[in-house]
Amino acid sequence: MVLLAIDTASSSCAAALMDGEGTLLADEAEDRRTGHAERLIPMIADILFEAGLRKSDLSKIAVSVGPGSFTGVRTGIAAARGLALALSVPAVGVTTLEAMAADGRRLLGDVPILSAIDAGRGEVYVASFDADGVVVLPACKWSYDRFEADRPELPIATMRFVGNGIAPLGLKAHALADSRTGGIGTIAALGLIREPVGAPQPLYLRSADAKLPSASALIARQDERSAY
Repeated sequence: MVLLAIDTASSSCAAALMDGEGTLLADEAEDRRTGHAERLIPMIADILFEAGLRKSDLSKIAVSVGPGSFTGVRTGIAAARGLALALSVPAVGVTTLEAMAADGRRLLGDVPILSAIDAGRGEVYVASFDADGVVVLPACKWSYDRFEADRPELPIATMRFVGNGIAPLGLKAHALADSRTGGIGTIAALGLIREPVGAPQPLYLRSADAKLPSASALIARQDERSAY
């Protein structure tokens, strides 16, 4: 059993190989805001070479499905689906928020955790998990200025928090000191135990900034052009 894990949902581009026992065989990560698509495939080739493996040795693929960068999420999922199809192996999705929470429990023990990612525009992506890692609050989007009014009843006093969205929520006193969570190794470990259920799907919690024109708009443009 060899699993390939992919993460391009955030400001990093990362890939890792893990065996069936949970041992990390090789991994590589780069901080980058653009160019994930150009770097990912060479990175996968690099770690396969380092581990002395071929693509044909892969038996499962795990990919971070967001929330995160729209372009990054699409890049990772497209690569995972394409490789899974070409190799006839299953692919599974792991959310960035659950990977962050899993790292939090690894560092702190079995405690309830809320993961928060700054989404810009005064918003934050959040999800909470109990001490066993079971979802309590599914991934959703909150407004920073409406947090106190809109947040559900959560055991704030007993929870711990991870992610770069914590400080603006006013929860810094309860935050995990080492906020570098949700790494590629954790995505691999979660993917290893996850049962495949269809192809991985992107987790978008808001609409993309750039939208494709509607069918009616395209038809109107064609009519305008044909008039000349």
